[in-house]
Amino acid sequence: MRRYSQPDAGSFTDLDAAAQLAHLKSVEATAFFGRMKFLTLLGLLALASYGGNADKLGWKLVGFVDQHAWSPPFGHCDRDYPGFVPYGKESRT
Repeated sequence: MRRYSQPDAGSFTDLDAAAQLAHLKSVEATAFFGRMKFLTLLGLLALASYGGNADKLGWKLVGFVDQHAWSPPFGHCDRDYPGFVPYGKESRT
């Protein structure tokens, strides 16, 4: 059951701007909102192949450069191999 500061309000859109803001601030303090905020951020920054972060926009937003991070000696033998493609760099058709 919703409880708004204006007793005659049937829905959120019936509230005036101050009452809407007050209600949103009260909801922001709940555990549910905290969890949803956390999960939204995870989706924004997740590896795109897992289904979130469409077109790697989340990474662009925070300035993350998606590049192969190995440096010698790790990957030294195959770093110049012409067929080597780091994960996530496959062409989409």
